[in-house]
Amino acid sequence: MTGTGDVELTAPDGTKVTIKSFTALDKDKMSVGAFGLGLKKDSLPDSLNGASGFFGAGSYAVGKSAAVAIQSSYGSERRGQFSINMANEAYFRFCNTASDDPTTHPWKQLVAVGDYGIGAKNPPIIENSVIAPTGFYSALTDKNELGKAFGIAGQAVGIINLGMHHSESEKFKSQIGTSYSSGGRMFLRCSLDSAWKAWREVYCSGATNAKFGSGFSVENEASGGYIVFNVVNNARPITDNGCKFAIEIPNSTERPYMLQRKNDGTTTGQIVNQLPVSSGQIAIQGTSGREYKKDVVDADGTEALNRINKLRLVNYIYIDDEKGRLRFGFIAEEAEIIAPQYIKHMQEPIDEIVDPDSGEVIDRIYRDRPCVDNNPIVMDLLGAIQVLTSKVNEQETRLLALEKQHPIDK
Repeated sequence: MTGTGDVELTAPDGTKVTIKSFTALDKDKMSVGAFGLGLKKDSLPDSLNGASGFFGAGSYAVGKSAAVAIQSSYGSERRGQFSINMANEAYFRFCNTASDDPTTHPWKQLVAVGDYGIGAKNPPIIENSVIAPTGFYSALTDKNELGKAFGIAGQAVGIINLGMHHSESEKFKSQIGTSYSSGGRMFLRCSLDSAWKAWREVYCSGATNAKFGSGFSVENEASGGYIVFNVVNNARPITDNGCKFAIEIPNSTERPYMLQRKNDGTTTGQIVNQLPVSSGQIAIQGTSGREYKKDVVDADGTEALNRINKLRLVNYIYIDDEKGRLRFGFIAEEAEIIAPQYIKHMQEPIDEIVDPDSGEVIDRIYRDRPCVDNNPIVMDLLGAIQVLTSKVNEQETRLLALEKQHPIDK
């Protein structure tokens, strides 16, 4: 080695070769610190003018923290970069111009095991925020509006955080949450304009006290042996008897029954119909016990007979009867004038009003369909029979008296 740091080598044939030292190179001279090589300090060349090497400094930020980078150059305008910042995050990018502007040449983050909950044994906690990045997290029910509403207060839940919009996911997100309550329960919610909507439970087989939406629920009561199937029309007042319909199966040998109730939590005025215990068609019968009636007085059957006699009896064919069968009866509108109790009015849906944006049915159009109530007609027939029987008996008594006064020779 010479005094200049050059190394002289002699080949077997006597040829001498001199290897110049790094410091003596005239072109692309290499020394400690050149292109960031072997340099130990907090200030490195920012971009090496497009050359390969090591660079970065406290002022060179990648992500949200200062960083250092390795650059491999493929020409001054084509460079691949790998960077690690002080937050222990790794990034990479490829620049196809001489610019280092992160706006035009954005960094892409490398994801490690555990980042955003991917592959984590203990996933990170997510707060009740719409701007949290997508991923797999854990959460506490008291911070995600789950505990009080669904009876799982104090539990940790697993959360999948999903983006819903290709460019505005901070406004529109969705979450799926699972808890270990009752053997495992699932919930979901979405956000609208950066505000979370309420959690909703997703039910599966074996779930108790399931509430499907706002108007449909299946509940297990009395230690799980009493089953209630509820359907509620929330568009009707809660004090309207019949806005809540239920089928109840008792936890005893008593047969099931149907109920029409108010939706105010009371049973006042409820209508109870027991289901039959044998096969066949269901026929609803009115209650007729003495304890259900008041102001009981004898009735005049003549009024019933008069109502029957005023009816116009007709023959007719139903418009929708494909067989065109001739029938006998009366016209509901005419009978209602004589005896309103003979006719009941049913509302038959004939059309729907659909929201043009959502496609959901928002209202229905009904038509009146008058129907005959046979019970009051049967009662009037009984009264008419009694009146006519009484008249026949009177005539027979008069006839017998006349026969005694004027015997008929046989």
